[in-house]
Amino acid sequence: DIIGILDRGPQFDFVPVTRFREWEREVLAPVLGDRATWETVMGINQQRQRETDGDIEDAQTIRQTLQHKLSTLGLDPDTRVCWIQNRVLAAWISDAIPGFGGKGASTQRGTTAHLKNMVKVGVLPELQIPFDAWPHRGSNRHRGFMWNESKRTDDTNVQVIGMDGEGVIRVIP
Repeated sequence: DIIGILDRGPQFDFVPVTRFREWEREVLAPVLGDRATWETVMGINQQRQRETDGDIEDAQTIRQTLQHKLSTLGLDPDTRVCWIQNRVLAAWISDAIPGFGGKGASTQRGTTAHLKNMVKVGVLPELQIPFDAWPHRGSNRHRGFMWNESKRTDDTNVQVIGMDGEGVIRVIP
């Protein structure tokens, strides 16, 4: 059935609008079948592109914020490998991008979920989640993200950025 649909080609006139014009003409339009469905799909595609553009802008803001905050703590953001605890990231990012993680008690969880998605799609390559928590053992384990994971070796002293009992963000020895 699908081969017949593809062989028949598009059954309506349209001007391809994506950068994959040949695929749009030879596969997408025939499968969609009519102009109304094609317009709906193209509208959804454009909306998702705008959302991605927003994520790229947010990623740039997050990157600049983390670089600044790490520098403020005396760490070189270009070379230093750091484990940044989730609650630190939530505090820093919510200051830089109000509403990024949602509102109320779920701010940290929302920030973490959004960051995980950004990391998965590759817009924040400096952040990775190689482990559930860091350090591997001990009572000071916390969930978070690794900054500059690609620069970590077996000999790397990973700096932990955490929040003490009084809410002060600092390097944890």
